[in-house]
Amino acid sequence: MSLLRIPILLYTQKFPGKPNDISFGRLAKWKVLDRLHSQAWADFERVALEMPADDFFMVMDGLMHRSEHHSILDDYVKGGSSQDLIRLIRGHLNIHKGWSIRTADWADEVSEDQWKEFYRHLDLAQEDLSGTFEHPTFQQYAFMSLLFIARGKGDKEAGQNLYQSATTQFAESPQIFQAYMNLMTPRWCGSAEEMLEIAKSQSGGLRTLGLLMYLVEMYSEYFYEDYLGAKPKFRAAHQDLFVSWAKDFNIGEDEGFLTIYTRNYLACVYNAFGLKRECDQVLKSLAGNISDWPWIIFGPENARDLKLYRMAGIV
Repeated sequence: MSLLRIPILLYTQKFPGKPNDISFGRLAKWKVLDRLHSQAWADFERVALEMPADDFFMVMDGLMHRSEHHSILDDYVKGGSSQDLIRLIRGHLNIHKGWSIRTADWADEVSEDQWKEFYRHLDLAQEDLSGTFEHPTFQQYAFMSLLFIARGKGDKEAGQNLYQSATTQFAESPQIFQAYMNLMTPRWCGSAEEMLEIAKSQSGGLRTLGLLMYLVEMYSEYFYEDYLGAKPKFRAAHQDLFVSWAKDFNIGEDEGFLTIYTRNYLACVYNAFGLKRECDQVLKSLAGNISDWPWIIFGPENARDLKLYRMAGIV
């Protein structure tokens, strides 16, 4: 797998075997699929407003990142009445549709027509997602989605401006922070130094997540340069740094978005250092709440990752 193919996995989600539930039970908790399949649009809109922000983001992830749900979302867009929720869903669907057209091919293998359609869908998404949303959670989700668009367009300046605007309203949003950190990876618009600076500028749980995201990104560079030699090289370069940081890590005990993703990144870092026992313990503590990221960065077709997925009961 080439580095140019890695990010597209966020949108295609081609897992072997049974895909994991990245709503972490929230689709079932709020009976979202039942409401959508029965076209109970008003009921769906009501619970969307009632959900805590974490639940809403997890529900949307569970819907958006699984293409089998896109047709019922298209139906809702045509039949729903909440214009803000329609804009939000239609906008994010256009991001996924654009990536589907662009495909996971090398950049120089993507045709001119594919590029045009890719950018057209991102522009349509941006049109829907820009502006204001009355419900704070919808506004927060729109900011995150706009950061995805900036990343797709390779527009660092737009992403930085978005993040500055978003954090004036949602300074503690793990979803916005995670999206911005992904934008600022060396593979996209930033650098290792910028990632580390952003992570260190945070406090508490966001700082912990940011430092772990930085370490996973560093490991991915070793991984794709030299798969067999990646772990010893990464360990020699970063393990002392990790140990110095770990004593101050702030990791929750709940099942919220920040805790789930932080624990997944921590397990991934342990795995990168070759610390199998520690990795297994964190995976066990997640009780099946295994996220796509960061594991998908490394390609689920690799035997190492398939073993991790099986351990977590996914395949």
